[in-house]
Amino acid sequence: MRNSVFLLGYSERFDLLRKHGRLQDVGLIAENGGFIKMPHSGSTNNNSGINSSKNYNDWIKVFDENEKEWMPTVISMMKSFTESLPQSYIEVEECTVRLHTESCTDIEKQHKLKLVGDLIAHINELYAKDFHLHANLVNGVVIVQEAHLIHRALTYILNNPPEKQPLEHVAFDIGDLTFNEMNHSNSSVIKLNDSGVPFDFMFYAGGDTPTDEDVFKSFGGIKKEVNDNSISVKVGCSGSNSKASEKLKGINELLNILSRADTTTHLNSSLVVNHSTKL
Repeated sequence: MRNSVFLLGYSERFDLLRKHGRLQDVGLIAENGGFIKMPHSGSTNNNSGINSSKNYNDWIKVFDENEKEWMPTVISMMKSFTESLPQSYIEVEECTVRLHTESCTDIEKQHKLKLVGDLIAHINELYAKDFHLHANLVNGVVIVQEAHLIHRALTYILNNPPEKQPLEHVAFDIGDLTFNEMNHSNSSVIKLNDSGVPFDFMFYAGGDTPTDEDVFKSFGGIKKEVNDNSISVKVGCSGSNSKASEKLKGINELLNILSRADTTTHLNSSLVVNHSTKL
């Protein structure tokens, strides 16, 4: 049996390496799908688990630099909103722009929420069609990036499973799918090559973010490929609807289930966990 484990996060690569770099047998997915580090790829050379040279050659990029044309315009729009949101600030990463409003305390809450809602609406209305952008609010942070990056990442992983390691750095190709084909599709369907899903069982645990819901939906779309041996779990039940196949109240329940998982069956399995669940 061989298990493949990935941690997904909206953080940039450096932050994920700082937190999880010691786990060499765990793959990392940064910026909600923008970058993939496969299990057992690369090495660390200090106690923090971070490659001190900050060498990112072991990461696979699933977007083209030409797709970042939207960034200057969105940053400019955000700057105009920061003037009305005291103590807010903008964080620019490689394929993500974030407006932090968590520390905006010198403003009436409802007015703050209205401003943030207006910003999100403007971005989604103006740039969704031409740039496939999606803005959403997560824990007081407005996160803007190209939609469906996580589907590109999952498509790459499923078409190039870790057992094929070592992999060469791939910048502009995902399996048999070119970026040109994927950029003009807003589909959340994971496209597989002729060999199908390389895993006998797939499991995803996430929370309440739009990216989690995207993955829940994608897992539902490939259940037939793995004979229905695909489970997605939403951790932290709320009253909202979810595409997850199962729901749990908290982390303890998830850990209990994972600890009781049958490790005697000879299956190739894949586990993806959103690291915001703080396992």
